[in-house]
Amino acid sequence: MNNKINKVILGETCLCEFQLYRTGFIDGPHGCFDFTAIHLDSLKQVVEDNFDGLLNKENLEFLNYQYYPEIFYTKWLNTKYSGDKDNMFAWAVCSLFHLDALESGRIECEEKQKSYQRKIKRTRTKFEDHKPTLLFYYYKPNKNYNVSLLKEKLEEFIDFIQKKYKKKFLVSLITYKEDKEKSIKVIEKNNIHHTIFHTPNDWAGADDNWSGESDNDLFDQYISNIKDFVKKLKN
Repeated sequence: MNNKINKVILGETCLCEFQLYRTGFIDGPHGCFDFTAIHLDSLKQVVEDNFDGLLNKENLEFLNYQYYPEIFYTKWLNTKYSGDKDNMFAWAVCSLFHLDALESGRIECEEKQKSYQRKIKRTRTKFEDHKPTLLFYYYKPNKNYNVSLLKEKLEEFIDFIQKKYKKKFLVSLITYKEDKEKSIKVIEKNNIHHTIFHTPNDWAGADDNWSGESDNDLFDQYISNIKDFVKKLKN
């Protein structure tokens, strides 16, 4: 069954990319959002634009942005898809995080352009083809965390893409909750499989735990659970 569905990482940071490839649940070529810091509202805009705006030169600026308190990185930002009207996301940017080789003024770099264009085409194809598609979205913890609003937006997004592409989409949502004891809690409703990770480990800071690797044991449990959820895509 695993080969009969599309699996697409949406964001919000690189955590899903690390964990899904580490566990082998995804073992194919990367998509265009795997290494991109992007939130749900921006994702909807990208899909509305049929993925055509991600690398448009007029949308891109090489900017310094505060990713953590007092920590700034200079990255390629897509200004069209940046912003946070509800003030609920950790990073209000669409950041092409691992395209650092495209130095300021050199966005025409051919090899990097071609590589990312292939990733965009690969991702768009998985949205457009006939196969049911499982999407992965990690909502990064922040001071304005609003999981209930995020889930409302996610349901609207699923409804939008199912009508647009006329096929079945399910979403695996990952959220974080600080707790003394480690555990995961799963909530299934409609087309959303929501896994809440309870852990004493910090997923929000600027240390080396950006990938959640201190909770690899919880992610192993998560993968076992998500495999059962995948079976619903048969319907």
